[in-house]
Amino acid sequence: MLIKDGTSDTNLAVECPNDISRNFHSVKLSAFDGTYSCSGKLEILTDKLKMKMNYTYNFCDNRLKFSVDGLWRCLHYITSGSTTYLATLNMDRSVVGGQTYSMVCYTLQRQDRILKATLYPRSCRSDQTATYVVSSGVHAEMYDILGR
Repeated sequence: MLIKDGTSDTNLAVECPNDISRNFHSVKLSAFDGTYSCSGKLEILTDKLKMKMNYTYNFCDNRLKFSVDGLWRCLHYITSGSTTYLATLNMDRSVVGGQTYSMVCYTLQRQDRILKATLYPRSCRSDQTATYVVSSGVHAEMYDILGR
């Protein structure tokens, strides 16, 4: 996905997909190989165009988060079968772990009250699924408060 320099991110935004448009009281993040993990929560802001990842429960290693503030704008998504691929824009664009990731791909699949996901910096990978991601990627399990 190409974004013209100087373009307003609000003009690019789409409403976040239904699967992730809710508050999750528990989000567990883990490295692609399971070597480290942390937990927090995810809130969808009132305009439904942004997601806010709050790493409030414990310290998250920088390798598990691609944004300092955890604020993402939903840019584009497609659904294929039961899997949703979501492109997001880093709203703070701060350097994390020596890298600046302007975009992250979320691959999402809902299983009852659990939303399984993987995150990968820059763009979606052809082999990325909601349960598999290569090096530099992150696994996430999100537990829905209301189970909607």
